[in-house]
Amino acid sequence: MRPQLADSPPLDLAGAATRGKQQVNGFVYKRAHKRKDGKTSILYYAVIEVTPAGQTRRKQDWGKGYMTRHEAERALRERVRDFENQAYVPNHKLTVGDYLTKEWLPLQADRIKPTTLNSYERMIYGYVVPRIGGVALRDLSMGHLNRLYLELRESGGTWQGKAKRTAKKPLALKTVRNVHVVISKA
Repeated sequence: MRPQLADSPPLDLAGAATRGKQQVNGFVYKRAHKRKDGKTSILYYAVIEVTPAGQTRRKQDWGKGYMTRHEAERALRERVRDFENQAYVPNHKLTVGDYLTKEWLPLQADRIKPTTLNSYERMIYGYVVPRIGGVALRDLSMGHLNRLYLELRESGGTWQGKAKRTAKKPLALKTVRNVHVVISKA
């Protein structure tokens, strides 16, 4: 008879976490892939299933494949924890520009005054989207933001006169700070 370890409870990966009215389930899936050279490789996926509030249809996010089941289980625990802490970003090609203009700004329309919304739109469309709008949201780092702020401080503004309209000028520190505040809120 083999001894059982009382200190190590079984890993429950099919447990559900909730955030608001959304529910997430996770599991590890083993998948065999046929390579071009004819050999078969095995990858393990940490799959997240999210049921949005008010819907019955689940959305799956497979993420990337892992070489071992242990790595996939660790990644699944991290992804579920991120979901609970509201830090989860789906593993698709959502860019910073799409998130700010199509998801975040429309949500703010009911919550803030129209003049504030107009100010947010001018900052996002005028300063953020042209510079880092194409960066994938998952890949956004402090380096991207620091380069954005540096570029805005050095040459983010334009002269208002007709003769100098194409020439760049430094942007006021207060404006750069306001851009930072908008990005932080998003």
